Amino acid sequence: MYRQHLSKIGLAIACLLPGIALIGKTSVGPQRIVITGRIVAQAENHAEDFGSGSFLGSSQHYVFQVEAPGDGPRLIKILYAFRNEGDKLPESYLDYSVVRKLAVVRDTLCDASLQDMAYTQGFDAQGHPVEHQFTLKMAKGAPAVQITRDKLPCYMLQPQGLKASPQ
Repeated sequence: MYRQHLSKIGLAIACLLPGIALIGKTSVGPQRIVITGRIVAQAENHAEDFGSGSFLGSSQHYVFQVEAPGDGPRLIKILYAFRNEGDKLPESYLDYSVVRKLAVVRDTLCDASLQDMAYTQGFDAQGHPVEHQFTLKMAKGAPAVQITRDKLPCYMLQPQGLKASPQ
């Protein structure tokens, strides 16, 4: 039982380290792929800021519509991780009319449903829960999306992965 517990801890560390190690690297490695598509929305409730001194940096979360030849469009989650505030994606990225090419890495640890990305639990001034609030910011010109509990595959994007994209 002790060995089984240690192997689970080792597996958890092995799964987490590659994602943390990606932030700040200049080369992601062989698992990096280039995807083409459009930003549909930003999940404002999922943004994380670990502070400018943190090695974890900050993140922004997006719903991205992949457009692959021979396949119909499909939605994925993009976790954009960056260290410098200057690398934060500007509001202008929320434009569905712009087709972007992004170099990304698959990260199963951040898979999430559109429902989880779209809503956040709100609280009143006394700290009591209130109705869930819709926090998905739709891109300009984006079509309506059906909010479901189906998991969207997540891909990690870093600033150097934007170079394939028009700015």
